[in-house]
Amino acid sequence: MKYVTIVLLTVVFLVGSFGCASADLMGTSRQVGSMERLRLSAQDHLNKAETLEQEIEQLAEKVITLDQKVAKYREKPYLDTKGIRRTGLKLLMGTTLHEIKTLEEQMAWHQKEASRLANLEQSSEGGGSRS
Repeated sequence: MKYVTIVLLTVVFLVGSFGCASADLMGTSRQVGSMERLRLSAQDHLNKAETLEQEIEQLAEKVITLDQKVAKYREKPYLDTKGIRRTGLKLLMGTTLHEIKTLEEQMAWHQKEASRLANLEQSSEGGGSRS
């Protein structure tokens, strides 16, 4: 019975993390496709970067909470004698950290794209006034 529980928990965590990863990839491809069609302005990119920053902050709070739970099981090993809960929390924390890293990369891209578009707008305004 113990082994069945361990196997089931492992499968649940693996399927959950795979589902999150595949959903994230599908969402990213949809976002990139829609961005190419819409041609976002610099302000749109800044707004998206701010939204991503808020998501990152929420996920960082989640990581802190998970780390506190892991510490609780580390301090009181009799609550989790086999280490199953602690291992599951560590897996979830790792997945969340990976998601934070991905969002930070997206945020950096949006900020870079906003500055690039702002520079283009400034140079086109400057070039248009000379003609």
